[in-house]
Amino acid sequence: VGGRLVCRRYSRPRRQLMLHKVVKQVAAGAVVEVLVDNPSSVEALPPLCNELNATHLETIKDPACWRVYIKKD
Repeated sequence: VGGRLVCRRYSRPRRQLMLHKVVKQVAAGAVVEVLVDNPSSVEALPPLCNELNATHLETIKDPACWRVYIKKD
């Protein structure tokens, strides 16, 4: 994992801004792990990948959160 973003307890606009910043900072091909605890975030992040020049790889449900893996193209 090239980067990690913990977005627990954040509202939607802030999560998106944070993800934009992290994806911009990592190198092409790097994978960013995003930890979210809100179901709407789980649904919103994969479509956001198109704007970020990134690819949604996988979403895993853990007991406390979801782990969303995004690869920068």
